[in-house]
Amino acid sequence: MRSTSEQVAREPWRAVETYRNLRMLLVALPLLLLLSSLALLVVYGSLEGSISEYYGTLLQDVFVGAMVATGVCLVAYKGNPLEDYALNVAGFYALMIAFVPTGFDSLVANPPAGTDPDELVNSLRIVLVLIVLGAGLYVLVELKYGPPRVADLSRRTATKVWFWITQALQLVFLVVLGLALVRGTGFQAVHMLGAVFLIVGFATAIASHVWPEPLGGTEKVPRGRYGAILVAMIAGLPVVFALRTFAHWEHAILAIEWWEISLFAVYWVLEMKRTWTVVPGT
Repeated sequence: MRSTSEQVAREPWRAVETYRNLRMLLVALPLLLLLSSLALLVVYGSLEGSISEYYGTLLQDVFVGAMVATGVCLVAYKGNPLEDYALNVAGFYALMIAFVPTGFDSLVANPPAGTDPDELVNSLRIVLVLIVLGAGLYVLVELKYGPPRVADLSRRTATKVWFWITQALQLVFLVVLGLALVRGTGFQAVHMLGAVFLIVGFATAIASHVWPEPLGGTEKVPRGRYGAILVAMIAGLPVVFALRTFAHWEHAILAIEWWEISLFAVYWVLEMKRTWTVVPGT
């Protein structure tokens, strides 16, 4: 059997088209969510407080499907060691956000007529446990058959430190998730932590290109543009916090979510333009 590297060397166009399609999907999926929510606003005058609040509305299937597909694409995409690790982590949290709506605790406390709250909780338990088990199996397969990502990340001080910090954060997340699964409540914290860590994953992937030396990224990138995207992602957080806290703007969470997702989509547009005919690994 030919190795993956031999196949890429013999048929480079397959790798080019595969990665091109992944990048296009990572632009198209957020666009689908945005246009769908705008269409709902135009037709019904309905605008939720956050993207996840579309769970339970006419856009529930679009929201869940788009988030799951985005998570799968993020995991499938392979970049430099830090980027790959960050996108894998982001993909995991995208799945968590897809299936844990921000208002799930309220839904259980006040279920629709004819709905058993225990069934709602048990259904979510099954889905989340399967996601965690699937993620664990993926990690084991990657460690055994994939590239030595942990060793690659350990070669640089910055990436090594960041790796262990994120491992600690993921442990915190798993503890919060475990408590929610056992108690049947507290899923709001699961969703919020997942959303924060998703954005951290996005920002880390971009940062690996902005500072290639300490973070092991690719040097041949428009670092100024990527840096501007990263700064905009970080700057948006205190702005929306102020709008939410002091101006009491009810759509502040939705605004920051779209701000971050839109910037990440712009990043993929730039990556798609930069690598349109570049064979991965060259």
